[in-house]
Amino acid sequence: MSTEPTKFDLATLLFDRGDVPGALRLLDEVLAEADADQDPTSRFFALVQKSGWSREIGRMTEAAELLDAAERELSSLPHEGHEMLLAALLLEQGIAAQRTGDFDHADALLEESRRLVSGTGAADLHVPDVLVNQAAGHLALGRPEQAKRLLLAALETDERIGNVRGRAHELNMLGLVSLQLGDLDTARAHFEQSCSLASEAGYPRFAADAASNFAIVLDRRGEHDKVVRTLRELGSFWADTGDVASHACLMANRGALAARQGDVVTAEDLFMKSRELHRESGNWVHMIQDQTNLSMLANVRGDLEAALAIAENALAQAREHALVIHMWHLEYLIASHKLELLKQDGHPDELRARWSSEATAGLNAAIDLIELLRAHSGRPEERQWLLADKEVVYETAIMFASARGRPNEAFLLCERARSRSFLESLGVQRLRRYDPGSPSGETYQNLVDRLLDPDTPSERKHVLLDKLRTLRARTVAELPDVAVITEPALPSIEEICAAIPAYIRVLVHFVIGHKILVFLLDRQGLHDCTMVSVGEPLEQIVRRFRQEIEDDDADLEAGNLFFGALFRPAMPFLSETANLIVVPHSELHHLPYSAFWFRPAGPDAPPRQYLKNRFHFAALPSASCLPTVFKDADATYGPAVVLGDPLGDLPGAAREAAIVAALLGVPALLGEHARREAFLGAQRPGVLHVAAHGTYNHDDPLLSGLRLADGMLTVENLIEHGPATLLMVLSGCVTGLSERRPGDELVGLAQAALRGGTSAVVATLWETSDESGVLFFEHFYQALAVGIPVSEAMAWARQQVSETFDAAVDWAPFILIGDPTTRVINESALLKLRDQAHEAHELMTRGEFTEATARYEQIRTRQLFLVGADHPDTLNTSDRLAGAYAVTGRLNEAVALFEETMAACERVFGPNDDTTAHVRDNLRRARRERDYSQLGGASRNAVCPCGSGKKYKRCHGRQ
Repeated sequence: MSTEPTKFDLATLLFDRGDVPGALRLLDEVLAEADADQDPTSRFFALVQKSGWSREIGRMTEAAELLDAAERELSSLPHEGHEMLLAALLLEQGIAAQRTGDFDHADALLEESRRLVSGTGAADLHVPDVLVNQAAGHLALGRPEQAKRLLLAALETDERIGNVRGRAHELNMLGLVSLQLGDLDTARAHFEQSCSLASEAGYPRFAADAASNFAIVLDRRGEHDKVVRTLRELGSFWADTGDVASHACLMANRGALAARQGDVVTAEDLFMKSRELHRESGNWVHMIQDQTNLSMLANVRGDLEAALAIAENALAQAREHALVIHMWHLEYLIASHKLELLKQDGHPDELRARWSSEATAGLNAAIDLIELLRAHSGRPEERQWLLADKEVVYETAIMFASARGRPNEAFLLCERARSRSFLESLGVQRLRRYDPGSPSGETYQNLVDRLLDPDTPSERKHVLLDKLRTLRARTVAELPDVAVITEPALPSIEEICAAIPAYIRVLVHFVIGHKILVFLLDRQGLHDCTMVSVGEPLEQIVRRFRQEIEDDDADLEAGNLFFGALFRPAMPFLSETANLIVVPHSELHHLPYSAFWFRPAGPDAPPRQYLKNRFHFAALPSASCLPTVFKDADATYGPAVVLGDPLGDLPGAAREAAIVAALLGVPALLGEHARREAFLGAQRPGVLHVAAHGTYNHDDPLLSGLRLADGMLTVENLIEHGPATLLMVLSGCVTGLSERRPGDELVGLAQAALRGGTSAVVATLWETSDESGVLFFEHFYQALAVGIPVSEAMAWARQQVSETFDAAVDWAPFILIGDPTTRVINESALLKLRDQAHEAHELMTRGEFTEATARYEQIRTRQLFLVGADHPDTLNTSDRLAGAYAVTGRLNEAVALFEETMAACERVFGPNDDTTAHVRDNLRRARRERDYSQLGGASRNAVCPCGSGKKYKRCHGRQ
């Protein structure tokens, strides 16, 4: 006995066949009947389905409203007995979350949806849908292997229960997985199977999707004639179904293919047809994209004035409809056309001056819009236009500013590019954690979502843009701690340069293709901007240099090449500079600058000089960090924390941690004691040293980190919860390695620590040997202990290692990121020494001079080791020790030490300071006492050196 199909079944059939309007009309009828029959279950399923279909055709606001209505409908029903309804809602909510980039939340919703139906009769029907959508999330995040595993599990279930519709969809997605893996043969097989299966079963929409993807394979294989035929057939299918929007998109795809083949006439004809179809369907987003493509084609055939006119018309329409995504793109395109026109001869000077000014304004407008949209501007679907990635906007603006002789403008654009990319690397979800929201409760991301939603009315988008700008301004003004992360306001060049210490210079590099911009800054300002060209891809030279180091190549030719490109232009300005901060860019972050070398001049000069012997290096992720790095800080730091060998498989790391801990006077946390809470729970330690495995996550660099005893300590953990320490040492494999993100903000452990308030970070660029690593850090901490700044301690330790291990692979991997002037003072040890000094003073007052003198000598030796001769604690102890020498008759030693202490006090405190005056008086008395003693008599009327203020004869002289 056959069952009459329901309107819900018919709606699904219409949707699968491409009749979206008909499908939505039937769902509206189902909703009306459910209202009339007071049937909440039917109403719920209709709302959920309509939400999904609305989302698929781009009506995001309507989809969200329908999903909210479905959730309200479900909340009116008892939970028990309606688990399947909740599972359906969670599935749709998970898909919606994926579309907004909230992949973590999406995965949690989908997993809960699967859990609700597991073990029930509905599992075989529902679970494959969940698996497919979980796989879609993995694909979007670039994890094809995880996606493949889930899709195969879903396919196995649908094959068992005979779900042809599900099988067709899963085979299509497996084809996309193979495409992402670069396996075109397997992708082709999957798409052909999917298309054939869907066509035979009467699911033309699924067949059309598979055929579209199959065309991608053909295109990559160079089978362009077959692609044209396939796209033409698909266009006919969408035209027959009345789906004007899909038909128009196929026309645009055919136009793009013709453009790639160099058939400009055909491409223009197809884009014009597509434009009219999109205009007919009211799809302004795609219509303006067609205009954009037509402008670019006019440029290809050499008609720049026509290209400019088309682009300006498209920008006017984009502004009218507040299509922000197109606005930044068109601002850039128009500026690019004007820059091309400037290269032509014969245009009046007045017109050329106007084009130049307008091109600059257009590039800045494009950059402003990109930054206004924050991380959303990097969504993959927005990068699939004929235009290259958004980095090209910054690069074009930088090159134009440089060509016009405006180095300050070029420099600030470089800094803006670095800043934006940090936000993109965080991603939408991470930014939402810091999103303060507007007074009305609207969050930044909510405003952006609505701006990008094609279903939002044009007049409403203009209001949203104003709200977005207002919210940014309010965040900067009222929530500076949040603004540091979400709205980083760049300092001016004047503010950057004012922060640079007088004895330090800053060398900034920015890579654009085969060219490198070199900026030189110091306290007086930006001195030089040079553009250097390299003859081959930079990434290739970096790989070669790293290979030379790994192979222990004595020549290291690439090291000399990099010196010529990155340092030689600035060397005339660096002749008297020893302390240098470098700001790398792109692949340059992966280089050990200390291993660059040059051939010094002079008959007696060595054949080569490494930069490790020329500069004390530090690196920063951007020059804009300088005002923060060198800001005055009154923070008090606690005892050091040292962790090593968390997994018990790095005996060298355990030995290193034990040696470091002994030098710092703290216990080492080894093996199972080297845990996450010991790191994240550290209360502002002066030093935080970790010797452990470092791992790099290419799928999500923010999940890179250190493997501790109880799990991973990630970059994300450091950004959100990391302790602000004076010095952080990450002595693990590749702890300094990070990924180049769009616009090039490095996202790594070291950079995360700096953003969290740490002053300086020492990290490694590659795995070090146990012997060289232990030796380096032993010398490094010994240098720090005598008060040497961290950059000089790095240079000294590197030199000591190079005298034992002459290969660069052993001495070059250690890098310093942050404040090079950082001095590490062990506060807990100093406090102990102060207590001991007080006990020594008590011994003096009781007349136990010999014991007190010995104590003072021990205390002073330890203070010299920890903080150096000029520290106030050391000077105070030196004064007391000299007094003890005088009381015990060691007058020559007393005078010598008083003289040394007074000279230091004059240097540190000034000649008129009270402390200096006190030591000067003590020196005068000691000299007089010595002189009387040499004459054979003691002056019993002198003030007693014990500090009591009494005459010697009435104090300790009585004894």
